[in-house]
Amino acid sequence: EEDPLKHLEFERVCVAPPGKLGVVIDTTKLGHVVYQVKDESPLQGLVFPGDRIIAIDGIDTRKMTASNITKIMARKAGLERKLTVSSKTEIAK
Repeated sequence: EEDPLKHLEFERVCVAPPGKLGVVIDTTKLGHVVYQVKDESPLQGLVFPGDRIIAIDGIDTRKMTASNITKIMARKAGLERKLTVSSKTEIAK
């Protein structure tokens, strides 16, 4: 039987500076996920592959496609953006 506590989701807020973020988002069957965080990204060490961006400046992005999320981030590129990110974490037994 699957342990319901094995996969926990952790939400955190990251502040992204103005400019390009260097984050590649992909759309999967389960929704969008962060596919890659480039080496020069200001979000290196804050956002990780497999994470989901669930809000940008309070706009719920859970049901959006990767391209819509990318458009929102690009439209706000001149500003600091507040990203709410969700990570699934496996708990070691």
